[in-house]
Amino acid sequence: MSSPTAGNTNFGGQDITTATEFLNDLLNATSGVLLDQFGRLSNIIQQLRQGSYTSSQFQMDLSRMWDPLIAMVAFPFQWATSDARPLATMLFVVDQVAETVGPIEAPTNISVPPGLTPVVNELNQIGGNRKFDKKHVEAEFTPEGNRVSIKLIALGSGPTARQQNGIEPGLYAGAVYVKELATPRPLAIIYVLVE
Repeated sequence: MSSPTAGNTNFGGQDITTATEFLNDLLNATSGVLLDQFGRLSNIIQQLRQGSYTSSQFQMDLSRMWDPLIAMVAFPFQWATSDARPLATMLFVVDQVAETVGPIEAPTNISVPPGLTPVVNELNQIGGNRKFDKKHVEAEFTPEGNRVSIKLIALGSGPTARQQNGIEPGLYAGAVYVKELATPRPLAIIYVLVE
């Protein structure tokens, strides 16, 4: 998500005002929730027509519909303060005996709609051509949804186990992001130093 700035910003050679950025981010944050709500309403209407809709289902559907709508109320406040929340940068140091490292938590710099999960890309070695496989990086949102938690898993203990897992010494860098519709939105930059 773009952070709010005064005046215009340049995007692909075009000027975009802060209001346009806000509307674009609002559309991205709400479209998935609204599509889910329309699908739920359509299902309720179909069950009403069939006469199979019960009062207990009504209570469950009501809570399922209100939860994401209430979460969306916070969007303008989160967007307005997003410039105070920079993109998180995390450094993991992997010593000779660590099977796992972390988790490390950081606040998200964007407002994340419910139902999205963080994605990790392959980490590339800085100053080399090796990779740090993304299967060794686990990322998730905390239950509140406003922090991302990242840890390294299944590293192996000792140089032999590491080599069997394809982990070589070096400094690696990669990104953790969330895919909102077709737009990847960065959550954190991660560095892994394997000793």
